[in-house]
Amino acid sequence: MAFGRRNLKPASRSIKWSCPAKVNLHLRILHRRQDGYHELVSLMQCVGPFDELELELGGSNIELSCSQPGVPLGEENLAYRAAKLFRERTGMTGGVRIRLQKRIPMGAGLGGGSSDAAGVLRAMNKILGNPLKHELLLELAARLGADVPFFLLGGTALAKGIGERLEPMCLSVPLYYLVWFPGWPVSTKWVYENLDLGLTSGSKEFTIPQLIDRFEDAIAILHNDLETVTARHYPWVEQAKARLRDEGAEGVLMSGSGPTVFGLFRQERDAKRALERISPGKEELLWFTRGLASSQ
Repeated sequence: MAFGRRNLKPASRSIKWSCPAKVNLHLRILHRRQDGYHELVSLMQCVGPFDELELELGGSNIELSCSQPGVPLGEENLAYRAAKLFRERTGMTGGVRIRLQKRIPMGAGLGGGSSDAAGVLRAMNKILGNPLKHELLLELAARLGADVPFFLLGGTALAKGIGERLEPMCLSVPLYYLVWFPGWPVSTKWVYENLDLGLTSGSKEFTIPQLIDRFEDAIAILHNDLETVTARHYPWVEQAKARLRDEGAEGVLMSGSGPTVFGLFRQERDAKRALERISPGKEELLWFTRGLASSQ
C-alpha cells in the first residue's frame, strides 16, 4: 500500500531530531544464514553522544549535507537511503533537505549510521503527520540494517534474528559509562568475514534476565563474540580495557564490531574521576555518558 499525495499532510515544514549512540552489553553470533546474514542475540542500550538531524520539506529530491567532511551524501549513506525508502513507501512526491551534525564517531561500533537512519524515518513520519504505523517503520528499518530497528525503539532492548525481533528490557539500575574511541574505524564487514563461528559462544545456552535491577547483573552479562576478532588485529582494544579496569571500571567490553571500548562504573563520581585521570591519545576520544531510558 502506498500513500497518495492527498494523504500526506505535513504537520510542519521542518523538524529537529536527536540520534543517540549505542553500546552492546551482550552480543552473541549464533550462525550464518543462507542469505549471508548472521543470526544474533544482542542486548543494546542507548548512550551519548548524539548526532543531530534537521529536516526541512522542500524541493523535489533528497538533499543531504553533513558537518563532517568525507561523509558520503548519496546512496552510500544510511540516512539518505532511509529518506528514499520512506518516500517510496508512502508515495511522497516532494523533496526533503537533511542536515546532519555528526558527533558519533564513524566506524566505531556505536551505531551512528543506523541511528541516523532511524532518526530520519521517525522524523519524516512525524513531520508528515504519521502516515506509517510503528510496525511499518520497523519493516523499513529492517531493510536498512541490523541495528536500525533497535534505534526506532530506543532505550534498552534485546535484539534477535538479524536484529529485527526486539524485546524491550527493564534495566532499572543506572549505568555510568566511560566510552573510549581510538580515532580510527574498523569495518564491520571485515570483522564478520574474519569471524570463526566455531570459536563463538553461539552454541552455548545463556539466558539474559528480563529484569536487570542490580549492577552485578549488568556486569555478569557483558560479552561480545566479535571482540576477539578485532582485538587480535588491534592490540589497542585490550590495552584500553586494561586501563579502564585499572581506573576502577568493574566491567569492560568492546562495543559491536569495535574498535570502541567502554567501562562500566557503579557510581557516577567514580566514572568522572577516572575520566580526569586518563589522558587519551591525540586522535582518541574519551567521554562520560549515562545509559539512556529512551532514544528521543
